[in-house]
Amino acid sequence: MADFCLRKIVLFVKVPLEVQARHVAISLGHSDFEAIIHGSATILSSTVVAASLHSDSHRPSNRIRSRANETLPVTHSRKHMMSKFAAQFIGCMIVVSSVANLSAQAVSADPQKRAANGPTSAADTASAAVTVAPPLPTYVIGPSDVLSIVFWREKELSSDVLVRPDGNITLPLLNDVRAAGLTPAQLRERIQTEARRFVEDPSPTVVVKEIHSRVVYITGQVDKPGPYPLGTHTTVLQLIATAGGLKEYADGRNILVSRSENGRQLTFAFDYQDLLKHKNFRQNIELSPGDTVVVP
Repeated sequence: MADFCLRKIVLFVKVPLEVQARHVAISLGHSDFEAIIHGSATILSSTVVAASLHSDSHRPSNRIRSRANETLPVTHSRKHMMSKFAAQFIGCMIVVSSVANLSAQAVSADPQKRAANGPTSAADTASAAVTVAPPLPTYVIGPSDVLSIVFWREKELSSDVLVRPDGNITLPLLNDVRAAGLTPAQLRERIQTEARRFVEDPSPTVVVKEIHSRVVYITGQVDKPGPYPLGTHTTVLQLIATAGGLKEYADGRNILVSRSENGRQLTFAFDYQDLLKHKNFRQNIELSPGDTVVVP
């Protein structure tokens, strides 16, 4: 009777054990799944052997059993069967708790492996998205920009200046200083170096007050042709939308983008109709300062 109950208990806990092991396998991988199954089987075997030894140690030999059957009361036989059943049942419960402990320890001991498989929650996905976001480009000073150069404790050197078409600015005492093509931090270092000839320990600050060098142009069959300030990562389609869109009889298939680069004139084709049909998205290039979009 006790052996029959033990088989029922093993069948009862078999499915939950497999589910628990597979849950851990999903978190740790196939190789860890095999290790957990092997460990569980070892614990189960040890427990069953211990239970059997316990029951055998209380089992009398054939000679003693025949005499015991004559002398021992019925209650002692029932107590022996209940003791055997209790030992085997406790062994099964140890297996269940051991697998649960293996699962908890394996999952908590290997967070890097779970992280390598990618984000598993909305918070992880959001933090990953923030991590891969490209940084914004540093602003580069260009012609027609208005700058404010402020010296601490040297007000006579401070001035608001316009970047000339040749890329230079004019400051008191320093005369012409190259500004176009530099970032504000780079221009500050250059001005600081030049000012050391006249001032001890100069501390200038460069402020971009007005931006006029980053401009693109659109002309032709759009509602609002003209120059537009160039924002960060502005594409041809975005500029067309800013200009009010194409007119009714505009030739959207033959739009051109004109660019001057290192003294060479470059042109890029843009087919507005293909873009509306979700085709050739690569033609929607990012615009550069000075580009002109022509809509026939």
